[in-house]
Amino acid sequence: MLLFNGVAFEDVAAVNVVDIVVSPITQAVTAVDRAVLPGADFVRIRGKTRTITVTFALLDQDRDARCESMEAIRRWAASDKPQRLMLPDRIGQYIDAICTTFPQLSIREWWEVGKIVFTSYEPFFTGTAENSSACGTPFMVHGSQPPHMEIRATLSAAVQNPAWSNGTQTITLNGSVGPGQLVIDLERQTITLNGNSIMSAYAFPASDFFAPVLGYNNITGQGRVYWRERWD
Repeated sequence: MLLFNGVAFEDVAAVNVVDIVVSPITQAVTAVDRAVLPGADFVRIRGKTRTITVTFALLDQDRDARCESMEAIRRWAASDKPQRLMLPDRIGQYIDAICTTFPQLSIREWWEVGKIVFTSYEPFFTGTAENSSACGTPFMVHGSQPPHMEIRATLSAAVQNPAWSNGTQTITLNGSVGPGQLVIDLERQTITLNGNSIMSAYAFPASDFFAPVLGYNNITGQGRVYWRERWD
């Protein structure tokens, strides 16, 4: 079953999904031009976007019904920001995507084949299950790409100079922090307390955000670590 924003495509209109094609991730290459000599020096390469093309047959034979189905399909696919797209062959996974090409269909031809193209700007599939582990307890992260990862701590009282470490790098906050719900987003490198940024407490330059990694992890400090695994 194909779901977008929690609604199955087959529940929107009388359609038959013919094929779903997931493109490879396009790669963004960064290079610096050499000042004198020809060519450029390679800097880095990173994943950029990928598309999911859904080919379907519209089965309505009545013209009015076809028009209503086309409008229902457009409403289903339209959104003002990326939403969860779940594919039938990716059980327990989703990808955040937005419709970038709506289907073009004739009101005359029956059994016509149409296409919808979704584009993901965060081009990895993410696990629907959120895993967690208490800080200070070792855990394993599976998948093929670094996970979404947050540290969350409920501070019942103010804590002085709290710190979290992965054994190599340490995140330290200056002064008194709390009480409230503290969230450290390791991927976006943000820190909030009750939904408000407290990056002003970040102990720069002594602190160093550590990136989420695959495999063995052990993060010490207060609270719990939450993560969702990701795949190509």
